[in-house]
Amino acid sequence: MTRPEPAIATPGFLRRPLVWAMMMALFLFPFFVHIPRSLNHHPVISALGDQVHIFLFGGITLLLYWFGPLQGRIWRSALVSAVMGGAVEFLQLLVGRQALFTDFLLDLFGIGIVVSFVMWKGHRRQAGKWIFLLLLLTIPAQLYYVPWRIAATYRCQNMFPVLANFETYGDRYLWTHNQKAKITFKRITDSPDGEGHVLRFTGGAESHWPGAIMRRFPDDWSQYTTLKLDVRLVDAPSDTIKFSVRLDDYQGIKEMVWAANSFRATRQWQTFTLPIAERKLRHTDRNLNLAEMDRIIIHLPKPQVAQTIEIDNIRLE
Repeated sequence: MTRPEPAIATPGFLRRPLVWAMMMALFLFPFFVHIPRSLNHHPVISALGDQVHIFLFGGITLLLYWFGPLQGRIWRSALVSAVMGGAVEFLQLLVGRQALFTDFLLDLFGIGIVVSFVMWKGHRRQAGKWIFLLLLLTIPAQLYYVPWRIAATYRCQNMFPVLANFETYGDRYLWTHNQKAKITFKRITDSPDGEGHVLRFTGGAESHWPGAIMRRFPDDWSQYTTLKLDVRLVDAPSDTIKFSVRLDDYQGIKEMVWAANSFRATRQWQTFTLPIAERKLRHTDRNLNLAEMDRIIIHLPKPQVAQTIEIDNIRLE
């Protein structure tokens, strides 16, 4: 059975099997290299690194489409490329990398750009043109926050051992939410330091563990013994609610072990202290590795109704 010719001609040099195989290896190689922690926490590299997925899996899709058993079949090439993207996320665990759903979504984004381009230029489909342009234009939209994130990461390094005080607009780009939680950044007149900004965090019954997550902070905490933060209850049926603070080191992300403390917030600002020196991780005899910290999660355990707390001045001492 003859393979159909690609609607967009294969570059001549890729018709050589050895060259094609080398190009495929070149596109896959970055996913299986152990990235030094210094690069993972670099303010610029960490902010831009995820976007590389778009270009690498766009390139893989084109390679599959231009040569080999899938030659000329863009939809099959896209499907195989998507399966490879999912497999890569799990195989990365073998080399000390993390499996992230957001990375897989970026893979699909790159695949979509290539498919729509082939449908437009190769098959003369006008729908392909508009989808391609729409996807292409969203790249700058995705990157618009990067300068804010870079600036916030540098600011966090300069403030260290203060990790967050929420006093600049860019600080919000160091935080994400999970499990249908809602996080906002509010200016209030009665923060622990007077007028200032705080993180307001809401979770409800539709999620068991709604949380606010911070990453991209200086990862070496080995000179400190406690993590402190100021918290108060803003909205709940009672005057006190339970919340937890969880700390993950880099290895713990892969092992699914962490250190955590539970506290009770009231309607008055309180300072809560989490011991971190020689801290055992749950279900293991290993200590929390303070030289390679990865993330902080503040969450509400199984709220039955919507609950809101405010957080400020997260710092090490």
